[in-house]
Amino acid sequence: MKRSALVRILAGAALGPLGGSIVVSLVPEIEHTYRTSTTLAGLALAAYLVPFAAVQLVSGTVAERFGRNTVGRIGFLAYAAGCACSAVAPSIATFLVGRAAQGTAAAFVTPLLLASLVDITQGSARAVALFGAVQNAAAALGPLAGALFATINWHLAFAIPAVLALVLALPTTTSPARRPSDHRSAQSLVRALLTPRLVRLSVAALFGYGALMGSSVVVAIHVADRFDLPVVARGMLLASYGIAGFSVVAIIRQLVRRYALTRIAVASLIVGGVLIATIPLVPGPIAVTLAWAAAGVMGALFMATFNALSTQVVPENRAGAVSVVGAFRFMGQAGASALTVMLYQYEPAWAFGVVGVFAAIAVAFSWRVAPAFTTPASTAR
Repeated sequence: MKRSALVRILAGAALGPLGGSIVVSLVPEIEHTYRTSTTLAGLALAAYLVPFAAVQLVSGTVAERFGRNTVGRIGFLAYAAGCACSAVAPSIATFLVGRAAQGTAAAFVTPLLLASLVDITQGSARAVALFGAVQNAAAALGPLAGALFATINWHLAFAIPAVLALVLALPTTTSPARRPSDHRSAQSLVRALLTPRLVRLSVAALFGYGALMGSSVVVAIHVADRFDLPVVARGMLLASYGIAGFSVVAIIRQLVRRYALTRIAVASLIVGGVLIATIPLVPGPIAVTLAWAAAGVMGALFMATFNALSTQVVPENRAGAVSVVGAFRFMGQAGASALTVMLYQYEPAWAFGVVGVFAAIAVAFSWRVAPAFTTPASTAR
């Protein structure tokens, strides 16, 4: 596989999660610019995540039917248009329309990139682990990137991704030549997805990603309340999750190559769930940062195994399966974030306790995907 193709795929992989989280630190600027309420400005994240999750239920199958390259290129162009709309929006309503367009477009890009990566590399464990780590780091570093852009002009948080998306939309000879599935009807592609294994994998993704990736907001609230950390310090603490996960890609690759995927997923859920659920008991911001970073390693490990599982579970509609699991993943993140914040207002222990419950449910469904599900021989390199 050419290095330029890998760089292109990883850059595209970062756009989806980065586009969602980059607005977390920009809510005050959006509120001030459009002279609107905090509630409306806060919809900048939901306006992106809801279509991003929902459209992934069908985006992969559409791409398999009409061709990944064509659909992916259109997705990048639409993403750039949505970013441009948000960057120059004259009103909060137009801004939110642009955010929704970004989320919809990202849903037609993210799962296709993973499916294409697996086809190009024949399921390389290193490539799959790196893909997951890049997504994890992009999501965790998004708020920090938004804050840095805001020191110059917050509109740059949308203008620069728009330019990147336009570059990625350019034709390239290194793109995988996956043609439209003319010989397979849309009905047959959808039927291929209707398997108990994919259902179990999707439910596990819903609760697993909710537990390990949907608790960042409540962690930020907790450290602000308990330790009175300034905004930059909170951003650095939250960024440690993604940085730690990205730093252990080589170790994750070795684990994915050697052990059953479901066993790795179960172990990461148990350890990560315990780390996050017990954060209220951890004394001091440094100790919380270390615990959160360790949880980030577990999150990256879980993401790598689920990326691999989603590409293997329905080989005849690989992109479709990846997009369905991706939809449940982001539904879980959004749902867990909203639920934990709501519970925190009543009792902080409940908010962190539900993380443990989510992790336990994900363990049960992960194990039932296939107890002996191992990576194929092609990943052992």
